[in-house]
Amino acid sequence: MEKPWPYKISKKDFYKLKSISSQMRETYSIGKEGLKDSLINDIKNLLKKYGMIKIRIQKGAMVEKDRYEIAEELAKKVGAIVIEVRGFTVTLALDEPSYARSIIKGTRVPPGMKED
Repeated sequence: MEKPWPYKISKKDFYKLKSISSQMRETYSIGKEGLKDSLINDIKNLLKKYGMIKIRIQKGAMVEKDRYEIAEELAKKVGAIVIEVRGFTVTLALDEPSYARSIIKGTRVPPGMKED
């Protein structure tokens, strides 16, 4: 038996966001200080504004936890979902269908989108 889909956004929108995230550049970086309150607040503000962001995890941040644990913890603290972990980059998005649809339609452009 299949598990129920755990997110508010549809699977189709999730995979479209994942596709869009491959065209983005990193817009934020987590260093050896780890997940500080100021970093959490900055990421929350960026997510509210753009709906989806890409974050680079520096190797110094992974002393006690690996990149997947850091991604999950960060997503939990900022109220987002992990779209993708690729290498040392993490893409987070708000779990709100309206944000997802506006990103997919192009009315809301995430930071770091590559110019054509």
